[in-house]
Amino acid sequence: MPLRRRPQDPSRPDRLTTPGLSLAERSPVSWRESLGDWRPPCHSATKRLPGELRELLILRTAWNTGARYEWGRHLPLARAAGVTDADVDRVSAGPEAPGWTDLRRHLIRAADELHGDATMSDATWARPAEHFGDAELIEIAMLVGQYHMLAFFLNATGVELEPGFDSTGFAEGERNDR
Repeated sequence: MPLRRRPQDPSRPDRLTTPGLSLAERSPVSWRESLGDWRPPCHSATKRLPGELRELLILRTAWNTGARYEWGRHLPLARAAGVTDADVDRVSAGPEAPGWTDLRRHLIRAADELHGDATMSDATWARPAEHFGDAELIEIAMLVGQYHMLAFFLNATGVELEPGFDSTGFAEGERNDR
């Protein structure tokens, strides 16, 4: 049986509800059967990047991929981790927006390069390497890649943000199409 979009409501037959729940309800093979006990590396207990920086990378990835759901679900997590409203505004403006610290500017640039080129330039890699070790540098690439992949699923299946979640700062139709 092919995977089909499950209507959230009759007036929107092209949209899904929450990703895990709706996929599990519709799929002949459960999520657990497909993935077993596998968990993305960036969801493990060994997270090394500070929460604020992780959430900035996730928000920029959501912006770059046009993933409104990802943006809306991570906005409260980002704020709880210390990301300010000014930071959120800068995320949508990109690495050259005024007000970034040098490290944050290069992390946003890393997310952009990974999005557009599936790699980081030596110059972009070098700046975070001044602050982090190998484990954190690997986490940067894995984190952006993981949320890029999730955005593919969310966008392809039309998952909508649940009521009560805010997508402030996320403008429809605007994204980084390098």
